[in-house]
Amino acid sequence: MTPVSTERTVYPLADAIKEMAVRVREALTSPTMQQSQPVIRLQVPVETTDILSWLQVQHTFPHIYWSGRDEAFETAAVGIADELLTIEHLAKYLTGEHSDNIRYYGGFRFDQTVPHDTSWGNFGDTRFILPRFELARQEHEYMFACHIIAEHDCQQLDTILNQLDQLTSTTHVDTLSIPPLIHRTDLPEKNQWEKTIQSALDMITQGAIDKIVLARESTLTFTEQLSPLALIQKLKIHTNGCYHFCFASSEQVAFLGASPEQLYVRDRNHIKSEALAGTRQRGNDDNIDARLGDELLTSDKDIREHRYVIEGITGAFRQLCREYSGGEDVELVKLSRVQHLVSYLSGELKENKTDSDILQTLHPTPAVCGSPTTAAQRQIAMLEPFDRGWYSGPVGWVSRDKAEFAVAIRSGLITGSTLKLYSGAGIVDGSHPEQEWDEIESKIRNYLRIVTEQ
Repeated sequence: MTPVSTERTVYPLADAIKEMAVRVREALTSPTMQQSQPVIRLQVPVETTDILSWLQVQHTFPHIYWSGRDEAFETAAVGIADELLTIEHLAKYLTGEHSDNIRYYGGFRFDQTVPHDTSWGNFGDTRFILPRFELARQEHEYMFACHIIAEHDCQQLDTILNQLDQLTSTTHVDTLSIPPLIHRTDLPEKNQWEKTIQSALDMITQGAIDKIVLARESTLTFTEQLSPLALIQKLKIHTNGCYHFCFASSEQVAFLGASPEQLYVRDRNHIKSEALAGTRQRGNDDNIDARLGDELLTSDKDIREHRYVIEGITGAFRQLCREYSGGEDVELVKLSRVQHLVSYLSGELKENKTDSDILQTLHPTPAVCGSPTTAAQRQIAMLEPFDRGWYSGPVGWVSRDKAEFAVAIRSGLITGSTLKLYSGAGIVDGSHPEQEWDEIESKIRNYLRIVTEQ
């Protein structure tokens, strides 16, 4: 995040909010405001602040939380200054003249052609939000920011000042607890899962598809409303090496996750992505862990599954990049509960390729869909008895010069007192239904551990 000023004063958060009110008033009463940039970011340096705790006590929605996989960038945001509801609008925005520290946060559905389940509320097919207020950390620097849309906000001074007044500077809050879990259901349940996997294997044998990723929806019911930020707080403790995100449209509805999978990172014309597939549990000691890792690296079934992902991303890079490299070497990435095969790719984008182009070309990768993509996606819609919604779609942020997106796996949808967990398994020739069931259990085990520990 590039600072827009070189001021040295660093404010306590309460004073930063007061200072922001002064700057908002100055900006919105300036006679030249509408002749300036279309999107204005006002920002005030603040002292070290617990960003997630601050977000927990805000009553303005939506809430957005994002933490990069390397933990270098973290943000909590509330309210809406602007939003983009289609990929076309995103593409149009990206052609405008905006400061590079103007970031829109959001994502879109795995499959925009299937009917919506009402539980997904107003997430929509595509939604990217420029938050009204943002408390962000880049490395060790903290900023409190307010975004103003010159065209729309010139008559909104009182409204924005009232919104500022409703913010609290409190960050010292009690750790939120998880209410008792009282019920779990799986869709499909195990017998139906085995039948579904067998149907997929039959299609693979017949040559209709090479790989398909099938997911499960596990619904956990609690005694009372579940706090998404309490869940994120605990996930950050137990899920190393992951993107952590939460998009809460209201107090009742939130989509959140701890995803290890990067879709892409863009820095101007340079793009990076990775192929992640194949799974083994972590071992209880170093010897067992190493044996399981070696088993994964030499597994014909898992290597083939991973190869489809590499081929899919390489094909996308071929369309997007004037040159690219990588994908040949396969390594292990070790997370807290599981380990995966991973390969890395990078390239230089062709002229005029935007993030809209990248998102539509890369998504869905064979890691969350299958191969060939169109056939696998069509079969997923037929075989899965639930709406994936934003699960396994792209989530992240985009600015003029930079962007970063994760694949929204290891994720869940909170609606009141229920949490729907989503996770999938790649099915190729040689897959076994019971092993794939167990793989998904391994992937959601962090959630199950968190919601059952007291």
